Amino acid sequence: MIVLNGLEKQFGAKIIYDRISGAINPANRTGLVGPNGAGKTMLMRIIMGEDIPDRGKVTIPSDLRLGYLPQEMLFDETITPLSLALAPFLHLQDLETKLERLYAAGDHHGSAALDEYARLKAEQDLHGGFGALESRAKAIMAGLGIPRDTWDRPLSRLSGGFRMRVILAQILLVNPDFLLLDEPTNHLDYDSLIWLEKFLQRFPGGMLVISHDRDFLDRITDHTVELFNGALTDYSGTVTGFLVWKEQQTATEERRVRHIEDQIAKTQQFIDRFKAKNTKAAQARSKEKQLVRLEAQLPGKRVVQRTARFSIPLATPCGSVPLKLDEVTVAYDGNPVFERLSLSVSRGDKVAVIGPNGAGKSTLLKACAGLVAPLSGNVVAGHGAQVRYYSQHRMDQIDAHRTLFDTIAGIVGTRDTTFIQSLLGAFLFSGDDVLKTAGVLSGGEKSRLSLAMILANPGNVLLLDEPTNHLDIQTVEHLAEALSAYDGTILLVSHDEFLISRIANRVVELRPGLFRDFPGAPADYRAYIEAGYLQSLEDIARQRASEKGAEKDGEAKEERVRRRKERIQVQRRIERAERDIDETEKELQAVRTVLQDPANAADYQLLHETQVRFDALQHRHDTLIDLWGKLQEEFGGYEDVAE
Repeated sequence: MIVLNGLEKQFGAKIIYDRISGAINPANRTGLVGPNGAGKTMLMRIIMGEDIPDRGKVTIPSDLRLGYLPQEMLFDETITPLSLALAPFLHLQDLETKLERLYAAGDHHGSAALDEYARLKAEQDLHGGFGALESRAKAIMAGLGIPRDTWDRPLSRLSGGFRMRVILAQILLVNPDFLLLDEPTNHLDYDSLIWLEKFLQRFPGGMLVISHDRDFLDRITDHTVELFNGALTDYSGTVTGFLVWKEQQTATEERRVRHIEDQIAKTQQFIDRFKAKNTKAAQARSKEKQLVRLEAQLPGKRVVQRTARFSIPLATPCGSVPLKLDEVTVAYDGNPVFERLSLSVSRGDKVAVIGPNGAGKSTLLKACAGLVAPLSGNVVAGHGAQVRYYSQHRMDQIDAHRTLFDTIAGIVGTRDTTFIQSLLGAFLFSGDDVLKTAGVLSGGEKSRLSLAMILANPGNVLLLDEPTNHLDIQTVEHLAEALSAYDGTILLVSHDEFLISRIANRVVELRPGLFRDFPGAPADYRAYIEAGYLQSLEDIARQRASEKGAEKDGEAKEERVRRRKERIQVQRRIERAERDIDETEKELQAVRTVLQDPANAADYQLLHETQVRFDALQHRHDTLIDLWGKLQEEFGGYEDVAE
């Protein structure tokens, strides 16, 4: 067992641990949860010996080999993946050189020399020599799917997902019994996330994992430990099971406390009423003893875990297609990120943009927000569209010198103290917190502030790029609830599968050379990737890229010209249908206003005629929507001639 005994840790006036004790079974696969600032990362660092408590100690079995994946991986990006994997064992090269010198000198027969030789030889035998380790490292890297042609190239050429695999290769080379993983899904794309899950499910040892993605933890862990208010709570089961159990325990405890308080009140009432009467004095004294016993049963000062709870205001009205991209190409320094991308987003769509890192997901959101100018094509905001962009680097954009109150006041355009304090209170900033400057906030607090900034004035189209970064599990859950209830339009880029699965009603897949609406829900996309279709998708992308440059046959060119003309005609019909839909919706709104006007309640003739008109307009609207859908399908059939 990994035993924690009386750990204490304090930063300034803030107490992180107050005599924490507990044990972690290295045979279990444990999720470590708790609010931001509870000290989860620090606990891992203390277990690994990279930090020390003010008091107390951690006892680890001497034969337990640990492997640690930190939240922030800092290394020289010019180093090669193979060199990084072998970095903990570079001393073996020196060891082998020393052994060769001792042996060559024939000086390994003296007592001191013999002891030194035996020690060095034992260490060499333990690891099998540096050459054997290098062979093992290559085998592990191949097994982890790290491309062979990258092993001897600078690490800077690898994506975040593959860099994580290189660190895993380094860890596995140690042959650990127990893994400590701190936010391992950070910076991973969807493909890498699924790969990591499968890898950890096959890992034969135990693990301790910190993650804000509840679905990820549910898939790979079978135990949960919560670090909260200086105490560890152990639960045999997944995080979802733990949260349900904790809610039940809290409710039970609250009922118990209320019952005791009721008994205390009744007992005190009896004492006050009868203690002065001789006939009841003995009973009153007995009740006083009972009162002491009841008061002893009350818990000490209870600390309630506060979580951000908020809702998003109703979206302002807008047209049926608030956002549309037509043949958009975006490039950086002349290198295209994506080309000829077309996307029509309908009002109420909640679109998850999924694909590998580097495919251009964040760039797509920036183009929609007007922050990146297309090289060609058009990005069109529909009638009444109010677009709000939430950057994954949003915390860098917060003015560190402004107070929280002034920050929100500048966004909402009012200094209404009650409104601003209420809004900030929903994100756990209360009392004098609102007068703090943003610069003194922690990472989690800054993330909550940035959420408050955009949800204070959300418009009707939200572009969210990794909104769950630095949020704890319960805040992510409340964010998912709020976004699910939001009646506006959302484009979401996130590696948090819990969030995606709770809010997305449409999945768009973006890969190099491939952009499409995925025909299914987020769960269907996961099943699709798990079934092994990822490689076929990449093959399709490569095939399409090669086809664009391979059409030399004159007859094929002629066919493409004809199909392009047909595609343009269908596109114009779609645009005409969208204009008709917009006009019909305006008429419907006008007619609806007449029907809902209390002044017309007694004018039955007007109401009858207006209702007939409303029904006709509604039928026309439904017909136009059906036509628009069929045209979109027909338009998709011309994807092979998209420019």
